[in-house]
Amino acid sequence: MQPVTNISALIAAPLSASKFTFSTPQRPHPADLWRAGVDLEAWELSSLLEDCGGWTLETTTDEEGETCYYLRDPYGDRDSDGFPWYELEDVENHVADFIDEQLAAGMCDA
Repeated sequence: MQPVTNISALIAAPLSASKFTFSTPQRPHPADLWRAGVDLEAWELSSLLEDCGGWTLETTTDEEGETCYYLRDPYGDRDSDGFPWYELEDVENHVADFIDEQLAAGMCDA
């Protein structure tokens, strides 16, 4: 009589002995994303602005609970007009020339 072989155990043994490590790929630097024309998340745009000139983007909510954005200068003060943006794309359009100039001049940490 032949010994009974547990096929599942034969397959599982090498798999259980090996180690699998999965790493999450890092998202590219916001400057690289900007150059590639990728839509940035608010935190990425804020990081890019800070790298390029010390500005940041504040994400908050207004009185009605809608998400809005304010630019903050290097001293932490809100941009002089004081009005929020309600679309991130509008903020990107407002700061695009500044970011492009800073990137071209090599002023952004990337």
